[in-house]
Amino acid sequence: TATDASVSAAGNTHRKREPSCGVRVDSSSDAPATTANTHATASRLVTIKPQRRSFELRKSLVLLRRFVLPMREVLNTLMRRDLQLVDEGMGPYFQDVYDHVLRATEWTESLRDLVTSVLETNLTIQGNRLNVITKKVTSWAAIIAVPTAITGFYGQNVPYPGFSRPSGFYASTLIIIVFSGFLYWLFKRKDWL
Repeated sequence: TATDASVSAAGNTHRKREPSCGVRVDSSSDAPATTANTHATASRLVTIKPQRRSFELRKSLVLLRRFVLPMREVLNTLMRRDLQLVDEGMGPYFQDVYDHVLRATEWTESLRDLVTSVLETNLTIQGNRLNVITKKVTSWAAIIAVPTAITGFYGQNVPYPGFSRPSGFYASTLIIIVFSGFLYWLFKRKDWL
């Protein structure tokens, strides 16, 4: 009878813990769904302060994961048949809680991957924008380099063809316009400008 009393006391203890454990797991399994609903607008996340929001979501998911993963191990240990810690009648309840824990764990992992993908997508978009801006700056620098080079050449103190004549001025102006126009057309054709 002493063993029956200890078994029944152990069973009562588990009955008292099961509802709070179930409530914790149920509220935890709602958290990924809420996070998924928040995360369903991933396109908005990419455009409106994506890094801050992604890091906040990732931090929340890490905290949730830190809570859910140990529960899986605890429930797995409690449900082991060789230890006989749970009454036969309570087995289905603990199995239900264990299923909730597994679902919450899977949701947490998939949402963490999704947040990581959104963050990587945002970084890729920023990299592409930077490439476009770099191409434009480079194109304009090349176009501006032509007049600089030609006026630098004609600004030398050594006689050159057209030195001290109006034809030298017209020739340098024509060369600047032709080469700058050619570079502008070339870069516009390659969609750099």
